[in-house]
Amino acid sequence: MRRPSIPDSVTGFDGLFHVAGGFHAVYNCAQRRADGRRAAAQRWRLASGDSHGAHHPSLKLSTGVFNCDLNRRVEIRQVAEDRRSAIVYWERRNYTMQLVATQTGALRLEDKTSGLTWISIPGKSMLLDTKQGRQLANDCRA
Repeated sequence: MRRPSIPDSVTGFDGLFHVAGGFHAVYNCAQRRADGRRAAAQRWRLASGDSHGAHHPSLKLSTGVFNCDLNRRVEIRQVAEDRRSAIVYWERRNYTMQLVATQTGALRLEDKTSGLTWISIPGKSMLLDTKQGRQLANDCRA
């Protein structure tokens, strides 16, 4: 038995088939949003004079205790003078984390050896274990 041919109105995109460009409309809309976020991040970088990536202007890297969901607690104990690194206290250990540039404007600190990542967005922060792929502390607020 012979397979029917695919009509001209159906085209493929990354292994997905769609009819009459419906998928293209959704994809193009998502692409425009992503381009807008990248452009906004670039404006923040230029405004701050940092070509390596800056975080949202409302986010500041400062010391303090963050209370999180499930009665968890994260403490930023010390911030370097150049504001490119900080010591984060979690589960009775200190982790030295480095500031990492993001395209979204989020404040992101990473400790490559342990795999811990601290992400701060307006309204909340979270601590992630990137090696095990899980959240350690969520909805953290100062």
